Amino acid sequence: MWGNLMSLPGGQKVLNKLPQAWKNLPGSKVADNGKGLYWQKAGNYHMRLMEANPIGFPTQQVPYAKLHKGNGYIDINGNSVSGNSAEAHIAVSQITETFLDNFFN
Repeated sequence: MWGNLMSLPGGQKVLNKLPQAWKNLPGSKVADNGKGLYWQKAGNYHMRLMEANPIGFPTQQVPYAKLHKGNGYIDINGNSVSGNSAEAHIAVSQITETFLDNFFN
């Protein structure tokens, strides 16, 4: 799974930005469906990186991330959105260094 994510456009960037403390968290695991990785820092602070899903939202049809911070999921602009929305599924290739810095800090 790590190898798949590392080879994705932007996947290496996301994993490089992932703080070492997150990589070793006891809550870190392979996603329930076996097609992604999940990290949970605290109950309201978690991130999931997933492989493409050809039958999902267009934003899920490429490798994507879902990020939850505080009271809800966030979109690529850091706005709070519904976890079931297309905006909550962010293409890994669109994630910027600034976005990751804001999420992890």
